[in-house]
Amino acid sequence: METLRSFATVRPYDLIILHYGLNVANEKQKDYGGYTSQLGKVIDQMKQAYPHASILVISMGDRDKRGSDGQMHTMGGVKEMVSYERKMASDHHVAFWNLYEAMGGDGSLAKMTEKKQANLDYTHINFAGGRYLAELLFDVLMNGKSNYENRVR
Repeated sequence: METLRSFATVRPYDLIILHYGLNVANEKQKDYGGYTSQLGKVIDQMKQAYPHASILVISMGDRDKRGSDGQMHTMGGVKEMVSYERKMASDHHVAFWNLYEAMGGDGSLAKMTEKKQANLDYTHINFAGGRYLAELLFDVLMNGKSNYENRVR
């Protein structure tokens, strides 16, 4: 904790973005309470070290797997993980952005792969996909800023 507080004196952050979960979600697991409990502790530490910073949790994105029908679909566990991440962010009173939905929901990584925005592992985005999703996030943040400014006028 002291190291984080020292960092905060050298570089006070306005926004801390936390984005985890892609390699935690799996086909069979449905309960991610232990994972989100640990992430909640990280959020609490960030709040202590950077009390003036806003915190944004970005959910895991889509991760696809070939189904019995031969088509690519969202891997089991993804929707559950996103749900747990949303609740955890709410419980810790921090902002949440649903990357899975922003990507397009079920099967969206397969569509991004077709557009050459994700790798053929149907798990990881590539540079082009990162650029696309970064633009979506930027627009969300700028709209939030504009809405805030309109309310305080």
